Amino acid sequence: MTDMLTKDDAAAWLGISVDTLETLMRTGKIPFYRLAGRIIRIHREDLVRYVESCRVEMPDLTGKKRGPSKPPRVCGYVKGMDVV
Repeated sequence: MTDMLTKDDAAAWLGISVDTLETLMRTGKIPFYRLAGRIIRIHREDLVRYVESCRVEMPDLTGKKRGPSKPPRVCGYVKGMDVV
C-alpha cells in the first residue's frame, strides 16, 4: 500500500502546501480516495499524471532571429545628438 499517500505526504511530494493540495482535490485536478468517512488517500500515479499535465513546452526558436528590432533607447537621447 506504499503507492497510497496521505495529504501531508502528497503535498510534500509535490512541494506544495496541504491547502493548495486540497484546492487541487476540490477542483477535480487531483483525484483522491475517501476511506471510512474522513481518511483521505491519494494514489502516487495520480500525482505523476497531474505533474505531467502541467508540462509546458517552449517553442523552437533556433531558426528565428533574436534580439531587439530597434536599437535600445536611452532616456533623453536623440539619435545624432552626441555629447562631446
